[in-house]
Amino acid sequence: MLDRVAATDAMMQTGGISAWIADDEPLPERVGPYRITGLLGRGGMGLVARGERDDGVFEQAVAIKLMRGSLTSVGALERFLIERRILGRLVDPGIARILDGGSLNGTPWLAMDLIEGRSITEYANAAALNLDARLALFQQACAAVVFAHRNLVIHADIKPSNIMVDADGKVKLLDFGIARLIDSSDNSEDPGSGALTRQYAAPERISGVPASVASDVYGLGMVLRELVGPVVEDDLGAIIAHATAANPLERYPDVPSLLADLDARAGHRPISARPTPWHQRTVKFFKRQRIAAAVGALLIAAAAISTVQYVRAERARDAAESRFYEVRDLARFMLFPHYDRLADAPGTTAARAELAETAGRYLDRLAQMRDAPEDLRLDTARGFRRLATVMGAAGESNLGRTEEAKALLDRADATLATISGEGAAIAEERGWVNVVRWNTLADDTESQRVSNAAEQHFGAALATDPTRMGARLGLLQVEKNRGYMTLWNADRPADAAKMLEATLGRLRARAWTGEWTRPARALEYVLLAQIGDSYYYAEDVPASLTWFRRAEALVDAELARNPTQVWWDRYGDAQYNLSGSLMEIPAERGAALAAARRGREAMDAHFVKTGQSFR
Repeated sequence: MLDRVAATDAMMQTGGISAWIADDEPLPERVGPYRITGLLGRGGMGLVARGERDDGVFEQAVAIKLMRGSLTSVGALERFLIERRILGRLVDPGIARILDGGSLNGTPWLAMDLIEGRSITEYANAAALNLDARLALFQQACAAVVFAHRNLVIHADIKPSNIMVDADGKVKLLDFGIARLIDSSDNSEDPGSGALTRQYAAPERISGVPASVASDVYGLGMVLRELVGPVVEDDLGAIIAHATAANPLERYPDVPSLLADLDARAGHRPISARPTPWHQRTVKFFKRQRIAAAVGALLIAAAAISTVQYVRAERARDAAESRFYEVRDLARFMLFPHYDRLADAPGTTAARAELAETAGRYLDRLAQMRDAPEDLRLDTARGFRRLATVMGAAGESNLGRTEEAKALLDRADATLATISGEGAAIAEERGWVNVVRWNTLADDTESQRVSNAAEQHFGAALATDPTRMGARLGLLQVEKNRGYMTLWNADRPADAAKMLEATLGRLRARAWTGEWTRPARALEYVLLAQIGDSYYYAEDVPASLTWFRRAEALVDAELARNPTQVWWDRYGDAQYNLSGSLMEIPAERGAALAAARRGREAMDAHFVKTGQSFR
């Protein structure tokens, strides 16, 4: 039973960090409702013991992990329990479940599925599996990682010993998200670094950057390299090299893209990891269509001119396809899924600045492409606008470089000016450029002008295509901005409250999906906070408390769902707002101080200055 757990944890060495529990320290007799029956392994993350539930409610054998770290403060324990609940919802056939967890005298512990089996590499070697069978196991592991990523959970320590295979050949991933739980403890000073095996860790992880989808892709690539051994096949070698690129921006953007290339390789189709020369594409075609190709060979032999034309067409297709892949990768990069993940984690300002600088260089290259199609120019404009947002536009996590942001918005406008016509997508993008520009301005007259321009562009987009969710959300952003100006510039807080409440009602009346879910939720919080501000300055303190508490409830719900740096920042903001209103009520001075203390503790635990502001 679980004959490989000892080896699994023995490999969890973390580069100079000694085992948390000494070899001669006795095991506890009980952990929660579980009786400890033996030691399964020790390592840098702590120890793993076998446990049996014997509380009369269930009979169950589990693996108990006692982790290094401390949960001595209330805040640390709360964060640990939130993370544990999130990971406990990861129910997938390919993932070993986290069943229970808590604190034993300040020491965090987890109860997990007890898995029988061997690591993926040991299983494959013992069974003398061929290449296709090894790749099938690997694809099972990838499918489990995809499921977790879709639920916004990163593994952070992918390696062969964390990928187990049972006697039926079914793959189970162990320790999914354990790094998140370790980072909840009091003494975790390096976010995301707790579960780290250097042999399989991405270079940016070793340098201190938090775990991400990109680092999980790297870990899978390293496992694939070890699983298949020396590679003589060009396509498989290219896939491994692409997954394990030192620069995270040069890897597959996600695990489905890695799986797509493995499927393409199996089907003798071109892979995205490298452009395929025309003669190799022809060979792949013959492999896919052996019978038809035999007939085709006779026809080709009888038509040499057609062959020459075919070669020329294939070369042109190679060039277009190569550009397509580059543009596809850059477009994904420009939308910055990696930046958002970094913004969600503390201590990533330097990494985000480097990411933004790299994005700027890619955008410069795209902007210089002659005869670029209009859809590519639209993507380039979006990239400049998004880069301006993260450089220095208030209202979102940014780097505080406002003048650079303004220059980037000018480049977005200039790029849009090269596109003929005014379709819905172009009009919508013009609207968003003006929304971001509003966030860089302090001048009242100019703010009003760009706000009006944004409204006109969003209206034009919706007139052409009423289903455009981005334009609809953009109009609500314009309404929020007008409410802000009514409160602060016109000094009419009562009118501002009515305007902002109407905007909130329209926001909540729609279901926001896909890429608009995150900005819609952020806008909801800002509206709640600004309505509270409006009532506060209208001298209606009880009403302001009602709205500030609604903002606090929204933050609590988001932290319970996905505790990120951005929402911890908003937690501190919400507590500050509450404390200000409570301080106006003599009987609530104690509650005001408590709210201020909660906000300070949250910021002490989670806030790293990023230039972020809330407008």
